[in-house]
Amino acid sequence: MKMKRWMMSAVALMVSLVASAVTVVDYDYSAATENSGCRSADSITDSSAVWSFSDVSPLIPNDGDEGQNARIYGGLMTTWTPDATYTPSVLNLASTDLLRVIVNPSTVTETNTTIKGMLVWNKANFLNGADTNMISFGAADAMSVTFDNRTANGLPRECRFVVKENGFYYVSSVNYAAVGAGSTSITPATDASWAVIDTSDYSHGAFATKQFTDVDAVGLYINQMKDSWNGFDMSDFQVEATLSPIVPTGVYIVDYMSPTNVIVARSPESNTDSAAVWDFSETTSLLSSTAGTNATVYGGLSTTWAPAETYTPLLRHSGVDGCLIRVNPSAETNTTLQGMLVWKKADFLNGGSSNLVSFESSDSISISMNLRTSTDREMRFVLKQGGTWYVSSANYTADSLFTLAPASDSWAEFDTATYAYGAFGATTFTNVEAVGFYISDAKDNFTQLRFDAFDVVATLTAPSQPEFNLSIGTVSANVVIGWQGDAATSYALQMKENLQAESWSNIVENISGLDGAMSVTNGLDWQQAFFRIITE
Repeated sequence: MKMKRWMMSAVALMVSLVASAVTVVDYDYSAATENSGCRSADSITDSSAVWSFSDVSPLIPNDGDEGQNARIYGGLMTTWTPDATYTPSVLNLASTDLLRVIVNPSTVTETNTTIKGMLVWNKANFLNGADTNMISFGAADAMSVTFDNRTANGLPRECRFVVKENGFYYVSSVNYAAVGAGSTSITPATDASWAVIDTSDYSHGAFATKQFTDVDAVGLYINQMKDSWNGFDMSDFQVEATLSPIVPTGVYIVDYMSPTNVIVARSPESNTDSAAVWDFSETTSLLSSTAGTNATVYGGLSTTWAPAETYTPLLRHSGVDGCLIRVNPSAETNTTLQGMLVWKKADFLNGGSSNLVSFESSDSISISMNLRTSTDREMRFVLKQGGTWYVSSANYTADSLFTLAPASDSWAEFDTATYAYGAFGATTFTNVEAVGFYISDAKDNFTQLRFDAFDVVATLTAPSQPEFNLSIGTVSANVVIGWQGDAATSYALQMKENLQAESWSNIVENISGLDGAMSVTNGLDWQQAFFRIITE
């Protein structure tokens, strides 16, 4: 059972914010007693090896947590000629306390070798509290690297700094192109312009001035060629940045808590001896209850099982155990589960149903779940805006409490009929209409998802009011306010006796709209009054 949190107040809280400059990355493998190798290459042939870029799966996991900032993300593309059965070396090297990348086939006399890629440190592994603060670059902050590149004069070589912010990686215009051992540093705020870099092929666009105020990752871009064996050693990488506390501005708009009694879902629209399907719907709920919190859930599910058997999967609020989805026929050998569970704006808490819902850098979506493990599994968050559903690039594959900052992730458009999605990209959410998660799992026995918490913290903004050209006049002892109306809208007349007063008072509410001229008449009960019309 989850523990309830204190609800966050929507009232602004004045706090003292003190920004401070600290070291956020300081690569040092000197404490290590053994080498820390890289993950397996995603593609390897007789002439190339590729580690696809990822800032989710480490390039060098360093699961022993030896050294400092020795867990490194990123990707590499390496080539060599002539052909040879060979895998390049990528590792933290204990004997010399450094990171080493080498392309050096021993079975042939290499004539051309290349190394291209990025080495990245994620905010989650930053030092000195940087993982929980806003990170920016001030005039005194710096990025530096000490290395030895085994390239040759006259051949391409690049060593540039990279920074990630708001889902995009940027590469510096400053390039250290010297051959051999050396070091270089930049002041990101003043020394360099920056270009967006594509992590799929490491191409980049035009350079331009860029100020970083919310850094998510830092690192290096490497590109070097040699007419014999090729290598890159890095003994030191440091980043100094300015930290500012993150002040939560959001409120809980979804805070799922199961009813204490068991409540089953509606019947599936299709139920055979090998499959059951609840069609996706935002109008007919999957689960409905006025007990608990946010216990009315919409969406859809598709389940299958083999061998064939007369059976209906479980979908229910399970009291203290949260929400349960289980595909568990008596003789299962293969089961699958795929679908979405979503919460609509009409059911959002704390004013979320009547205000614009957006995601700022400190806002979050989280779920506490238990999912039967499998080798083919996805759990991603979903958001709806402008009538379109989006799915997060962040994919959670283990049982735990998972939290995502939507403003920092990339998103893809999502088809609720097929649960297919396209390419991921940056998306800004300013008027969210629904939230939830997408699940896909397959297993060689029974499949199950159980969650006891689904929470969304978002930023609320009052919808902007249209401008009205008001007319005002008096008839006998009454004031008459006139304006041009809309039949699709309802209105309210508000009043202040003093413009310095903190709030407006409703005088007449629920005024049904008409297309064309409208007016409302009210008694003159004040020495002085100011009026306005608002939509409801």
